[in-house]
Amino acid sequence: MKIAAFLTLAVVCCVEVSAASAQAIPNNPLIYEKWQIGVGGSLVNPDYTDSAIPGYMVYGTYSPIRFFGLEAKTRYAYKGNGEREFSISGGYRFSLPLNRCEPFVGALIGYGHFSDAITSVVGNGNNSLVISFLGGLDVRATRHVNVRLFEVESQAWTDFPPNGLGPVAYSAGVAYRP
Repeated sequence: MKIAAFLTLAVVCCVEVSAASAQAIPNNPLIYEKWQIGVGGSLVNPDYTDSAIPGYMVYGTYSPIRFFGLEAKTRYAYKGNGEREFSISGGYRFSLPLNRCEPFVGALIGYGHFSDAITSVVGNGNNSLVISFLGGLDVRATRHVNVRLFEVESQAWTDFPPNGLGPVAYSAGVAYRP
């Protein structure tokens, strides 16, 4: 008898808690506001050599409405021989939230600095306008942790004659979301 009373009380409490939490959810489907900030590893594959440049990135996203948002990112890649790439960019992103998975695509614009390992002059390199197109997949691991399983970013550095510089960056990371 005591077990039946305990089970009944547990069921009633669960129903009351779920009903109470359901009342806290807004009815307007356009209210979606969410943001995240994360870090990750990158592998930049420049178009002038077969050797990839390892590095890291810091990124943040903000989505005021359900499918559209903003993304900002900085990436630093460095090789021991002095070859390095730094970029900072921001722009728009489109995402499609599907339960725990959120595939996304985006277009970013920003600034980049590239130094090659060919010369030994300190401070060599060029600054450039960077235009990027990216796509990837974020997965919600827990309530406050998103995992960026993969991201592919194709960059166009415009100030490198005659054809520019066009590296492709592959990244993965982890982000905090409130």
